[in-house]
Amino acid sequence: KNKELGFDKENIVVIPLTDENARANYAIFKQKLYQLPEVVSVAGSSNIPYNGFTRNGYFPERADSPYYFHVVDVDDEFLKTFDIKLIKGRNFSPEFPTDKNGYLINETLAKTMSWDEPSSVRLIQSGVFFH
Repeated sequence: KNKELGFDKENIVVIPLTDENARANYAIFKQKLYQLPEVVSVAGSSNIPYNGFTRNGYFPERADSPYYFHVVDVDDEFLKTFDIKLIKGRNFSPEFPTDKNGYLINETLAKTMSWDEPSSVRLIQSGVFFH
């Protein structure tokens, strides 16, 4: 109850888009939400930080075996919506189409993997596993 989570969970409304049609029309839905004066920020994600993540296997460059990381797919407004601070690097941006293949990692993963410059490490997905 007293631990700092690294994100703001207050005043967040989660609307699950479980229907294929709803997910396909997310951009239109997002625009409509922004028309509401009470809405400050809208983000899309495959999960929410306190509700579990998918666990994927990756081969970092020069690794002998895969490593399994918990991941969440997010859009460029996720960090802003959850008030998550970046300490290094930059957020995803629609100005960089290659960002769809990029990753943001936390300090714990960088330290665990001994990555001083994680932006120079390439991750190759080896499979999808669910936790």
